[in-house]
Amino acid sequence: MSAGGGPANTARRGYTSMNRPALQLSVASDLKYLPAILSLVREFGRIRGLSDNKLRHLQPAVEEVVINAVQYASGVDEEPLQIRCMEIPQGLSISVIDKGRPAIVDLTRFEHELLSEEQRLEQLGVLLMSGMSDRIECRNLGMGGRELRIEFHLDDDSVADLPQGPSDSIPTRQNSANIQHWQPEDVRVDAMIPDDAIAVAECIFGAYGYTYPKEDLYYPERLIRHQQSGSLYCAVARMPDGVVAGTGIIDRNPVVPGLFEMEALTTRQEYRSLGVARKVADFLIEHEIRHDPALDGLLMESVTNHCFSQKIARENGFSTTGFFFGLVPETVCFKGMEQGDGKSASRQRVSSVLNVRRIRPWTESSLYVPEKHRNIIERIYSQFQVPFQLKSIEAAPDSNEHSLIDTIYIGKMGIGIVRIKSIGHDFSALLKQRIFQLKSRGVQVLSVYLNMLEPAAPWAAGLLETHGFVFTGVLPGNEQFHPLLLQWFGGVTFAVDCIQVNDEVGRAVLQHVRKHDPSLSIA
Repeated sequence: MSAGGGPANTARRGYTSMNRPALQLSVASDLKYLPAILSLVREFGRIRGLSDNKLRHLQPAVEEVVINAVQYASGVDEEPLQIRCMEIPQGLSISVIDKGRPAIVDLTRFEHELLSEEQRLEQLGVLLMSGMSDRIECRNLGMGGRELRIEFHLDDDSVADLPQGPSDSIPTRQNSANIQHWQPEDVRVDAMIPDDAIAVAECIFGAYGYTYPKEDLYYPERLIRHQQSGSLYCAVARMPDGVVAGTGIIDRNPVVPGLFEMEALTTRQEYRSLGVARKVADFLIEHEIRHDPALDGLLMESVTNHCFSQKIARENGFSTTGFFFGLVPETVCFKGMEQGDGKSASRQRVSSVLNVRRIRPWTESSLYVPEKHRNIIERIYSQFQVPFQLKSIEAAPDSNEHSLIDTIYIGKMGIGIVRIKSIGHDFSALLKQRIFQLKSRGVQVLSVYLNMLEPAAPWAAGLLETHGFVFTGVLPGNEQFHPLLLQWFGGVTFAVDCIQVNDEVGRAVLQHVRKHDPSLSIA
């Protein structure tokens, strides 16, 4: 792969062979076929390269998914199960799709002893799956049924597993006398090639320690596979002597269509006077505009335990739209990245500021927002040229429509994500069931993305706030999905003196969040 080209320049993200199902199976909803399914799945894992330890966990996890679909969903017996095995850059994923209707569990009945025997068994299975797999995602497909997807990742080495000491590819001030002589015009930006992967991971590790939420970026082999599959695009800033002075990545946001994430925009300290971050950002944006017509806007998350990354975002044309509190646990330790007692130096879970840069113009539309948050939402949108009308009508859900609600569970981070795409007559019951599933897995932070294009969005936001959710901002999206953000914190609190925000709109949003936080999580 050449420095300026390679598969990531030509492949449309989401359409490469690695992102298509490698195996698809339609099988009768009957447990007598379970041994055949498990044999097929194990062979797929072996071909993909899972370790013996991961293979030992793969079969029982898939067994729980299939049993869950066959026994605990009140579906129609003749509806077959759809099983999809897919190669992903991290390893593999297994999806089981059924036409069953998930049990509805009342949010007020969290005590385990109050659940029916069937509900206890189902939750026990979910907990077992979450403990054995690397990621679980549950999606409501509307008339297509429901999907439970689990991921197993390959055992790659992180950058912290490499031999200690300075890397040959990233010099320090002492071992590179040329650093002080470089000028901004000496910086050249191009696509990451496999030989750059260690340097890229070290740049990210050097800037963020082990607090960066995208764990794959610490693993050079995973970076290479992601770049080659087209699931992300990584650029590097190179000096004339070949040293990687900085890096940046663009990836699709998994929740908001058309919103791509500018990630890990980092510069080694020795090169911060050369405009490296700006050049990398410009290169990435130009590349995406040329190669991906799905790009509507860019998101950049800046940590709140310092203001440097926030400054980079504003210098690159991004505007603050909200917060993601508790992104990374204070005790998180990625493989090989422990310090001292294995705990982060942070006094609390790391939070982030959400920064958005619009690339394509919006079409005119109406956004339905809660009245008590209308003023701050207007202030956020005043940073953009937007043709939106904000309406605060308390409309009830359409009695003829079904709700579409997806969930994502990220066990390593203790995070659950709920995406509400549409609001129908079954909203309350389905929402309770989804939230119960996530809380039963021990999530500490729940983030809800509520579509403001839905007339019932203000009503739904009010319902969520009665259950302890807190408004934290918005994420400007597109004509299909335009989310208002709410979060719930399970015993997690955030001290303001640890949340640094250095722009006026960001401070106004933080003040608004504190004012309307019923649980005083943001003290």
